[in-house]
Amino acid sequence: MQHYHRRRFGGASLIAVKVILKVRKGKRGRCDACGLHVEVGDAYTVLKLDKRFAPPCASCSLVPKLSKRFHTACVPPDVNAAMGYDPDKTAPAYVPPPCRPSGAVPPPPKPLSAFELTLTALLAVETALKRRIAENPALINNADLEATLKTYNGCKARALRPGTDPEGHVALKMSLKRAIDLVF
Repeated sequence: MQHYHRRRFGGASLIAVKVILKVRKGKRGRCDACGLHVEVGDAYTVLKLDKRFAPPCASCSLVPKLSKRFHTACVPPDVNAAMGYDPDKTAPAYVPPPCRPSGAVPPPPKPLSAFELTLTALLAVETALKRRIAENPALINNADLEATLKTYNGCKARALRPGTDPEGHVALKMSLKRAIDLVF
């Protein structure tokens, strides 16, 4: 005589998506298809995806939603596709489709402040000054240019490491004016 062991928790199920009909109790909820409320006492359908058939996303390791609630009229015809499961793939080799690109896109960069834009402008004017000196080597030994460059470098150093914020803004303004005078 053969003896069978009783399975304690109901045994293994090979159904990936279970369809359960329920009546709403407690408080109202939302339908995942239309977004309208499922009122207390209304019949609704729950689709549950078995955890074994829901591996995490390969790119972001997000686990898909394991249960969805629908009005009985809103239940999609293909429950497997509604839960993101493809039954044609075998369970161990199944890889879920990638997540929506909206979650993978980084936020836009923060706009630069006026002070940062002024520093960028100062760098551009300084590059123009270097190009002017490189094109005209006669300016290298000019005493007037050397004195103005010394004043410009002092103002720029004070703008980059100010003692106070107003001091830094004034020094940046002065160094930008000196650099523009040197270029033209």
